[in-house]
Amino acid sequence: MSGGVRVGGRLGEDELYMQNLSQRLGRLYLRLHSTVLSGPQIVAFLPAITLAAYWIGGERALIAAALTVPATMAAAGALSVSDPAGQREEDALTGLPLAQNIAGKVDAITHTRDGGEMTSAALAISIDDLDELVKRFGNSGRDQIVKAAADRLRDFVRGDDMLSVLEPGRFAHFLVTGQRRELEVLLQLAARIQGAFDEAFSINAARVYVSVSVGFCQPNRCPGPSASDLLDAADAALNEAMVHGTSVVRAFSADMPNRRKFAGALIDELSDALSSNAITPWFQPQISADFGEVTGVEALARWDHPERGVLLPQDFLPIIEEVGLSELLDELMLRRALISMRSWNDTTKLVPRVAVNFSVDTLRNAKLLDKVMWELDRFDLPATDLTIEVSEAVLERKHDDIVARNLSRLRALGTAVDLDGFGTGNAGLAAIQRFGISRVKIPRPIIARIDSDHSQKKLVSGILTMAEQLEIDTLAAGVETRDERVQLSQLGCGHLQGTAICGPIASDEVAQWLTAHQAELARSMPRISAGNDGKQIGNLPRDRR
Repeated sequence: MSGGVRVGGRLGEDELYMQNLSQRLGRLYLRLHSTVLSGPQIVAFLPAITLAAYWIGGERALIAAALTVPATMAAAGALSVSDPAGQREEDALTGLPLAQNIAGKVDAITHTRDGGEMTSAALAISIDDLDELVKRFGNSGRDQIVKAAADRLRDFVRGDDMLSVLEPGRFAHFLVTGQRRELEVLLQLAARIQGAFDEAFSINAARVYVSVSVGFCQPNRCPGPSASDLLDAADAALNEAMVHGTSVVRAFSADMPNRRKFAGALIDELSDALSSNAITPWFQPQISADFGEVTGVEALARWDHPERGVLLPQDFLPIIEEVGLSELLDELMLRRALISMRSWNDTTKLVPRVAVNFSVDTLRNAKLLDKVMWELDRFDLPATDLTIEVSEAVLERKHDDIVARNLSRLRALGTAVDLDGFGTGNAGLAAIQRFGISRVKIPRPIIARIDSDHSQKKLVSGILTMAEQLEIDTLAAGVETRDERVQLSQLGCGHLQGTAICGPIASDEVAQWLTAHQAELARSMPRISAGNDGKQIGNLPRDRR
């Protein structure tokens, strides 16, 4: 019989020929698949395979190739779409291994060496503001920085330690070698890693400064027994660090996942809190470093939550920024601060100014001047009663003409402008002059230990000298001890703020504190005998004798 039908349980001639040819073509495909290409690109060879079949065996071979080769490809998985990244072991840009691929190796090393207990630690490191780098330099510029950052981080790898990539611009560093797992040592390592980024990168002949945030987890704080658990914990700590700004370091703690759930729950409550005045300003006094008189107060947001008590700004400000409510909060704080200012003016008259923080969103509002003027007129207050406080991040935004114009108009109106956190960012002197800064606030990290650390003292002294040359005022924020207060006064700082003077207090407590403070100043005044003409010779506070 013909036509390739089965005869007596055996294959016919045509069917046998087709089977042999199919096997030969299948082997040809598998050889290509294993040695030349893998994945869907092998389909590009299908025309060549079928043409070769026609040359070898004519039309029957062509038909066999057309029928059998695609089936063989499908069986081998060549026609399925796979994820190349899932098969890769290394990051294409940096050449570093992918973090998920080395966790098992870390487990094998540490468990073998230490008798089954995980003793490694992990750090997660992220370049801050990658989106801004893309806006300024494009994807290619960002890639150059990420690659160069990986090169700098390689310097911290020792012995069996492993550096890997979590995602573009985000790295993981497993510490396996040596005994380097104590909290203080890990904090020092994180600081050294951040210090490695003090030097600028060169992108298209431009000098670019970037910072990194770091999260880490110690083995005794890890919520699970594996290196993957350690990595997840370090990554969670990094996320927590990035919520609080740039160049931040955080250690993992067990309540971090709960804090994220807590933050998610707060999002639904924020609008109601703002509309119901549950978020209100508390006020922290600022005094003259020379004589101790009150020179102003700063309005600080507090949320009186019905279930969780009084929440501090770090608990809800990042969420407010995330959901786009910063401008609404600023309006509320300004209004409530001016209400309090009006009340103090009607009673004690002891508060010269109230400082209110303005976010970037508020400062970029083209109608900001009109809004501020409306609120001042509403409470019959002069512009000189108001200080606008801005962060260094505002000054670091290049070519932000709207912000510069708004601050210039506010200064012309009579408001003062404080620069918060001076010395912790990259704001230049030209930017300070361009944005009309009238006073710089020196933050706690810079003034800490000024009474005992000579290098800190020199740093503060340099800032004060610079401010004097620029003819701008100075305020030390976060003064916590009497010795710091005395040292800052001796160095010539203009104003002081911190718990050594008074912590933040509710509006209705300010008047009482002012009265007590005035009484304390009167008691601290030295009693100096009158001269021969009966006139008092001097009247200096205790700290200035």
